[in-house]
Amino acid sequence: MVALILWNAWYLITWNGGKLLVEYLRLSDPTKLASYLLRKQPEWTAAKTNEAMNASKEVWVSLKEQLSVLITYFTAWVDAEGSLSFREDIYGNDAKMAKLLFIQ
Repeated sequence: MVALILWNAWYLITWNGGKLLVEYLRLSDPTKLASYLLRKQPEWTAAKTNEAMNASKEVWVSLKEQLSVLITYFTAWVDAEGSLSFREDIYGNDAKMAKLLFIQ
């Protein structure tokens, strides 16, 4: 099970083998994501979606079809101006990936 809580950021909540995992991810356009997720549920108009996202009380919506969620984690990227940017690898994933990709 995955629950998305959409605001200017989202929480990804998963239930995995008896463990509740919570991740906090920032979204640049949560309304666009909500529209995409609800695209096959015509009762969820843009106005209704916006109202639910800005309500003072949670609104739970079950999607009619299952979908896969792929989350990527970048500590280096090239921005729109072509500049290389780096951020600290707070999860230690770069070292794990380097072990898998490069001969030590």
